[in-house]
Amino acid sequence: MAKRRLITFLALIIAIGLGYSVYGLSKEERGDTAIAKRDTVIRAVYATGTVEPVYWAKLASYKTARLMEILHPEGDAIKKGDVIARMENRAETQRLEEAKAKLDFAKKELARNIILTREKAISRKELEDAQREEREIYAQVQALQQAVSDLTLISPVDGIVLRRDMELGEIAQAGQTIFWVGQPIPLRITADVDEEDIAQVKLNQKAVIKADAFAGQVFEGTVSEITPKGDPVNKVFRARITLPENTPLLTGMTTEVNIITQTIPNALVIPSTAENGGFAWRMDGRKKTKTPVKTGVRDESHVQITEGLKEGDMVLSHAPSTTEK
Repeated sequence: MAKRRLITFLALIIAIGLGYSVYGLSKEERGDTAIAKRDTVIRAVYATGTVEPVYWAKLASYKTARLMEILHPEGDAIKKGDVIARMENRAETQRLEEAKAKLDFAKKELARNIILTREKAISRKELEDAQREEREIYAQVQALQQAVSDLTLISPVDGIVLRRDMELGEIAQAGQTIFWVGQPIPLRITADVDEEDIAQVKLNQKAVIKADAFAGQVFEGTVSEITPKGDPVNKVFRARITLPENTPLLTGMTTEVNIITQTIPNALVIPSTAENGGFAWRMDGRKKTKTPVKTGVRDESHVQITEGLKEGDMVLSHAPSTTEK
């Protein structure tokens, strides 16, 4: 199950330029106390995903065979219908040529038998036998042509050869992906969202994205698609995040995605460590008072207080156990 998280305030500001002030720690907060402050907080849904082209396809052999010929290497520009590579097909090609020769002979025999039938030189049954033989051989040719075609890798899209997953001479199993083809831009992220969170995700919501390849950087995207059917085994739904054309992210990169589902302005927040079991310890000089509080949005560092404290209240930055008096 995908772990749910909330993105930190600073990352959100860098990523989408909301212009909100950052909840920072004052001198007092860096010590034993913290001050309840007003700030904008964000509710988000966490997901993981992979960068991929919007328009792309996998090319695979329909049967187990050896990669015999590569016509377009990685990076080559291609058009829809271009032959990218061929698998070993000598046996199929030979059988096809033999079947074509038989078909050519059967057609000539059929034409001759039609004439002979008109001249009443042969029976109607002999003509029907010739017609049946011609049809059977034609069906064999069609099947063998399909077998050769199944061993020919043809691009279904315009674009470039994005990747080759096999070297010349290697044997591919039936259905094994050998080439990836498609358009390098635009890109998107296909993210797996936990089924418990998917109801919060809507089209056109902003998404904040991180990738290990760009440590310390945060990128922006927009929810463009949500699959209507989830995966009952992994208990996830797919959300597709559209990326801007100038994104530095590359096809195949893994990403962490936080989809922003709610923005709460002017929220009262304290460090998350200042609340424990529904209580905070409010300070009045050196006197501390165990104060019941109600909480809202929580992230790794802060928690929203909806009841129990007011702006400017000073609290212990690390709340003791609720059993302590």
